[in-house]
Order: sequence, then structure tokens, then C-alpha cells
Amino acid sequence: MKKKKKTEAKGIKKSDKKLALYGAIKDGAQSGLPADALYQHVLSAVPGAGGKAIVKAALLVLSDPELTDRRVLDVIYDLAIKHRLAEVAAADAAEAAPEVNDNGDEAAVASKKKTSKKAQKAAA
Repeated sequence: MKKKKKTEAKGIKKSDKKLALYGAIKDGAQSGLPADALYQHVLSAVPGAGGKAIVKAALLVLSDPELTDRRVLDVIYDLAIKHRLAEVAAADAAEAAPEVNDNGDEAAVASKKKTSKKAQKAAA
């Protein structure tokens, strides 16, 4: 049997973590925190929370029928969009950055990446 990978913070069950994120986002937004301060508030309330989980919880909070204040909804929306776009931008930057080998040759590294394993074995 394979062991399951633990992704949750110590002492906090996954469902409890989701509820804590939901409550922290809702309470922080209702107390008047701007998006950046709200993100820091959520991280301090739920220390093991990742960006993806915070974005998912923020989108879930947006569907809460109790929230009707436009300012609160805008702050939560800003939190979700800003951090979702930050994740996408980081992934794009990592993908677009050219790899350079020890000799400073970018093309050699790029051509090695494009060559399939079968082609490499055939060449060898």
C-alpha cells in the first residue's frame, strides 16, 4: 500500500482548514481590511494556508448570500484575482526564463530540451 502524502498543517484537519480560511476571509473583509492586509490576516489566522487554497476559499466566500456590501465583495474579489494572477505570472516567468549552461550557451540547452528521449537514444 502506498502512503498518502500529508498536505495539511499539523493539528488541523483539511475540512477545518477550509472552514478557518472561509471565516478568516469573511471576517477580515467585513472588518474593512484592504486586499493585501486581508491576505496577511488570512495567513496569520491559518498559518499552513497556500495561495491556491486562499483563492478557492475567497471565491467560495463570494457566493455567500449573507454578504451584500459591495465594498466587502470587491475586497474579496481583489484578493482572489490578485493572488491567482500572481501564481500564473510566476509560472509564466519560470517558463519563459531561458536556461543557460555553464558556458553561457542558451541554444544548446534549448535544443536538448526539444529532443525526445527516443531521439537521444537513437543518436547515442
